[in-house]
Amino acid sequence: MSIQDIYIDTTGFAFTYPIFRYLAQCPVGCYVHYPTITSAMMRRVQHRIVAYNNSSLIARNPLFTWIKLLYYKIFGWLYGVVGRCADVVMVNGSWTEGHIAELWAVPDNTYKVYPPCEVSELKRLRSLVKDSDPINILSVAQFRPEKDHPLMLQALYELRNLLIKNELLWHRIKLILVGSCRNAEDEERVRNLKDLAKHLSLEDSVQFVVNAPYAQLLRLYQTSTMGLHAMWNEHFGISTLLFIYSLLYKW
Repeated sequence: MSIQDIYIDTTGFAFTYPIFRYLAQCPVGCYVHYPTITSAMMRRVQHRIVAYNNSSLIARNPLFTWIKLLYYKIFGWLYGVVGRCADVVMVNGSWTEGHIAELWAVPDNTYKVYPPCEVSELKRLRSLVKDSDPINILSVAQFRPEKDHPLMLQALYELRNLLIKNELLWHRIKLILVGSCRNAEDEERVRNLKDLAKHLSLEDSVQFVVNAPYAQLLRLYQTSTMGLHAMWNEHFGISTLLFIYSLLYKW
């Protein structure tokens, strides 16, 4: 193996660090966006909470839960061992910093480096919303399980129940789900979300915008009144930050 000057990982492959530190004998740096495992994930399994990464089959079965929790604990310990092979650790925010500090235990070598966010175009946006316009609730998130789009549909369903005596207001509200699809699984997820919206009788109040060009996204920022984000344990939430910027500067 040739000797490298430095190895920097930005994709989360922590188990490669010992290879480069001890075999290639080079300094190792990393930028962590999202820890591979966290104590919060372990607690969800321990308390048998159904989630995108803890199926109901496992959550309902005490033996399966015990086995998975044991696996998580072993994996978490190994994750800490390989993580400590990094000479310099950079994280994208306070949330990630807290979990990495807990798992890797190298606070003196851990630095918080916020990712750059392009907001210059958002600063130039101006609202196109008029008093008589629909009340658009905008969500910008890839159609991945952890983004929890079904929770947004359930929240909209609850809102409809609250507005049962105010049909005029309810018919002005529209939830716009903007996101990209990476593969066939994501496309199937969108179809399932559409089926769920129809099952909840929300099909006329929900709009799906898949793989929207940036110009269309900017237009949606201008015509939306509020933003919605449902991910549990969001590590940075750049879409939330961008929506906050669009609200600050467009009025």
